[in-house]
This record gives sequence, C-alpha cells and structure tokens, in this order.
Amino acid sequence: MRMRPSVLNDRLHFNYDVAYRPFIAVSDSSFSFQRLTVDLYQEYSIHRTHMRIPRETNGPYDCLVDPTVDHPRCPKATSNAVKGSFGIRAFTSLSMTPGGETMPFYFQPTIGGADVNGNASLSSYQDYRFRAPNVLLFRESFEHSIWKWPVGFAFLLDQGKVALTRGELGSNHWRHSFSTGLTLRAGGFPQVYLLFSWGGDEGTHTIANLNLHFWEAQPAQHFSRNNAFRKG
Repeated sequence: MRMRPSVLNDRLHFNYDVAYRPFIAVSDSSFSFQRLTVDLYQEYSIHRTHMRIPRETNGPYDCLVDPTVDHPRCPKATSNAVKGSFGIRAFTSLSMTPGGETMPFYFQPTIGGADVNGNASLSSYQDYRFRAPNVLLFRESFEHSIWKWPVGFAFLLDQGKVALTRGELGSNHWRHSFSTGLTLRAGGFPQVYLLFSWGGDEGTHTIANLNLHFWEAQPAQHFSRNNAFRKG
C-alpha cells in the first residue's frame, strides 16, 4: 500500500509505503519467511517552487506532471528557481520466520554505506556494514539549492540499528552517521550527489551517487571510497 498525499498548499508531502511479502522456498522449505516493511517519509518544501518527488511513471529525464493527459507539461520553474526542503524518514524491515526456519543471509537487509541498490544509510560506515533480518532506521535531512542554480548542498543525520529478532531492536544500541555534500537537481534530470560522511566509530566514507529515479525498478549507479581505519 502506497500513499503520496500533500497538504499545506502543496508544501508538506508524504510518501508512505507499507508492504507485506511472503518468501516461500521451493527447493528447501526451511528457508521460508515473511517480511513486513514500513517506509514513512515526510518532506516540507521551504519554497513553493520546490519540485515534488518524481512520479514513478516518469523516466529519469521526464518531469511531466501527468503524462496521460492530452497536453502533458512540466511544472513551472523546475530548474531556474530556488528550492529547499526538510525531510524526515522512518524505515523498518521486520522478518517473521516460522519455528525451525531461517532467513538466508542474502535476503537480509543491510545498512551502512550503501546497499546493493545504491541506497545510502549510515553512510560513514563501509557498504553493507550491518546485516540482520530486522532493521530500524531514522533519517533527518536538509537540502537547499545554491541561488537559482541546479546545484545545491545537503546535510543528513542517520540513526540505525539491526537485530536478529524483532524484540532485540529495542535493546540494541544505535549507530549514528552525519553526511554533508553537494547535490544536482534540474527538472527531470537524474539526481547526483557527492557526500562526505563521518560520526561513526570506523572512520569516514565518501560517496558519489547517480540516482536514476527508477526507484525499485532500476538500481542506482554507486561509486564509493572508504577511508575507514578499523581497530585490530
């Protein structure tokens, strides 16, 4: 179930996604499990000219408001206006395994650096740093353009934890990460960002990412350089 309403004169946008997915193993029934994911994102646009999250029907270079109408058009002032927003995200992935069954490690979600699809979380850590059947992540973000240019700057704060069981999420300690860097948005042009992350206990991490806005349909191109100095 997905909901994407907006309120306050189209200033406050919601992108909520709740999904339940069963995974049934054909060859080995001991690897069957169920997964519940809840992804709640709220974004407040500082300026009315701020462009909303692209529609899923659009390609990476499309900025059409509604491509199904007779005369499709792009929003006004999408690339030559000042843009800025605050965002808050809460994400959790919970796994249910019947008695005696387990989840294969390659199906377990990861946080730290970027995942297999290029989605960044706890970016100061190396890629795939934390892996477990259950994940809880919070993110606070701020992004603003530099004058009316398509280039902007961003600041992100992540808090996350993983656990083998759902009950352990409450007792496991939080991992933190801070990120700042430059972004590139221009109408329907793919978002590009270069982030420097710190705040964890394993060094720093620099990430360059090209997001094609295909969401789950197309993985993002991800390049990273890990500057971590690990103890021991």
